[in-house]
Amino acid sequence: MAYTTLTAIVRGDTAIYDLAITSNGVPLDLAGALIWFTAKHRRTDADSAAIFQKRSDTGGIVVNAPTTLGTAVVTLNAIDTVSLSAAHDVNLWFDVKIRDANGVQSTPIYGYLPVVIDVTNNSS
Repeated sequence: MAYTTLTAIVRGDTAIYDLAITSNGVPLDLAGALIWFTAKHRRTDADSAAIFQKRSDTGGIVVNAPTTLGTAVVTLNAIDTVSLSAAHDVNLWFDVKIRDANGVQSTPIYGYLPVVIDVTNNSS
């Protein structure tokens, strides 16, 4: 399991993150895998209380070809962070959970996702 801090996203912006999903340094074959990317205030929060959750089966995460390279792309949309506090920066806990084609679950990536306040508030 790899701990990391992702590049900060500005509250209310779109961000794209490339994921390299490995186990002991070896890329995981993502063929038939289900992938979750979940962000929360506290790790102990229920998934239903997550700030947002992206899934590979609903289009929030796209697995790159060939699947044997273990790479995927997750896109965070403006709506995912716009409701966070506009008064101060926030560090969200996130993880990437995988259930492979054999039903084996793992969490190869976890850490912080910094969300910084936007300076420009007018987008019209």
